[in-house]
Amino acid sequence: MRRLVVMALVLGLTVCTAYCAQTIEEKGTVEAVTLFRGQALVTRAVPVSARQGSVELTVIGLPKAAVGDSLFVNAAKDLQVRAVRYRTRAVGEAPEKEVKTLDDEIAAVQKEMRANAKRQILIGEKKNYLKKLESFVAPSANVEMSKGILNAETLAKITAMAFEQRAVLAKEELGLSESELDLAKKLELLQRKRRELSSRHSKTLREAVIFLDKTGDAKSSLRLSYLVQNASWSPAYNVRGSMGSKTAAVELAALAQQTSGEDWDAVELTLSTAGAQLVADGPSLAPLMLHLSRTRKGMNVAGLEQQLRSVHSQLRSGQLAQQKAVSIAQQEDIQWGMNWQVQALQQMELASDANQYQSVARSVSAKGSGLAVAYRIEGKVSLASRHDNQMVRITKLKLPVKYFYEATPLLTEYVYRYAEMVNKTATSLLEGRASVYLDGQYMGTANVPMVARGQTVTIGFGTDPQLRAWREFISKEEKGQLLGSNKEVTYKYRLVLDNYGDEEIEVRAFDRIPVETENLRVTLGELKDPLSSGAEYVRAYRPQGILRWDVKVPAKSARETARIIEYSFKLRYDAKLYIAPVMPAQPAAAEKMQFKKMMRARQWLR
Repeated sequence: MRRLVVMALVLGLTVCTAYCAQTIEEKGTVEAVTLFRGQALVTRAVPVSARQGSVELTVIGLPKAAVGDSLFVNAAKDLQVRAVRYRTRAVGEAPEKEVKTLDDEIAAVQKEMRANAKRQILIGEKKNYLKKLESFVAPSANVEMSKGILNAETLAKITAMAFEQRAVLAKEELGLSESELDLAKKLELLQRKRRELSSRHSKTLREAVIFLDKTGDAKSSLRLSYLVQNASWSPAYNVRGSMGSKTAAVELAALAQQTSGEDWDAVELTLSTAGAQLVADGPSLAPLMLHLSRTRKGMNVAGLEQQLRSVHSQLRSGQLAQQKAVSIAQQEDIQWGMNWQVQALQQMELASDANQYQSVARSVSAKGSGLAVAYRIEGKVSLASRHDNQMVRITKLKLPVKYFYEATPLLTEYVYRYAEMVNKTATSLLEGRASVYLDGQYMGTANVPMVARGQTVTIGFGTDPQLRAWREFISKEEKGQLLGSNKEVTYKYRLVLDNYGDEEIEVRAFDRIPVETENLRVTLGELKDPLSSGAEYVRAYRPQGILRWDVKVPAKSARETARIIEYSFKLRYDAKLYIAPVMPAQPAAAEKMQFKKMMRARQWLR
């Protein structure tokens, strides 16, 4: 028998040596972070100090914001990873003595509350008894009164006793009600203390369990990566210019925020606009189902535009979510939502008027997320887990710059400074807000559009106090009917540019004439000052009736010596029609979209 036991022990030891994994525990060190918009990919360096064989490595201390399904491992050559699992464990218990003290206090309060409730029931019974007594005394007194044998003294005593008892009961009832409220507050406070005590001494541990095989006994290491939520960043700029310089300084920084639950101390930081891209599968198409009807439901341009915008927006959200979803169930739900949005898009495409749909679809077509930019920050960076923004310096660029002035007297008398800067660096700029400084003085904030390498960007530098611009109406001349049924009206205007400074300034002056339509013919009169020949103006502005002159305004020229630009235009339309000075209820969708495109053309020139 003893021999069998020894053989079993030896056999068990042999089996365990062959198949039982070594169990080790490490925390590792966060050494690299890629910060996305809304998430971050954190990488820990974890030592593996086990001997050759199977190893079960537990990496402890993962943050509360870790995404369990996102864990993956890159290991050294002597390590072969079999599986990675995420697990949580609840640990810790509140001190027994403190908990018992609170429990005793809670029980005592609950006992007082029960006694209070019993006393309130007793008071209710006394009040009912008095009510019955009064119901008995009143009829008896009436009977005795009718017979002339009423004992007034006895009735007075009973009445006085009843009122006295009611006063006593009312006072007791009020005291018990106030005591009930006090006891309820006391009980709530004690229960909250107990919950807080339990929460302080109990916590959830988050861990990664890595199963691997080790081919040698030497020390090794691996890199554990995982996504965390509650982390994001946005670009922030300082643009510094000088009127006498041919370059401007663009300081690019990031406002980073992370509340993942772990501090990132001295890490290699990368800021990225791309997604985490942890999903290798692309989305799948579902069958398209069409429903036919005997009636045709039309949709106006505004309604079609609104619906297309909504579909494109939700589709884009689904595309971003699909890149981040790491579980199969999440991917299935998200991809079904994407197919649903695309089905709505195709149904509008198949049912709408072709010309109308093409016009609206071109203006609201889904745009991509733009440049996928990654900024690798030099040196080590530390970002604590906290709610406020933390500044991270990215780079400082020197860009060639050309300043110009722009006047739009129809909208404002102020003349604004602008700077055209060419991005000749290897760094792409993201869309963001910039604090603008000129000659060391703060001029305000401006928008910086997305600017790739080689592109030109226009940034405002505020108003010039030495310049003013005015618009004056000169005359209106209306001729009789021409060509049988049309009339012709000529308008003349004057733009006045004042320069109170000591230097001649070149100004781009803007005005506009009506856009020609099928029922309206517009002819620009002869110009003493020719319109601008700038390529961007000729391409984006002139076809829309926008007028631009590039003129030089002499120094110290104002009022009588001001720079004058005069122009005229003719309108020809049906003599039975009149220009209606009434604002439409809503601007047409196509007009609003065209205006937005012109605004973009000012900031972002390809």
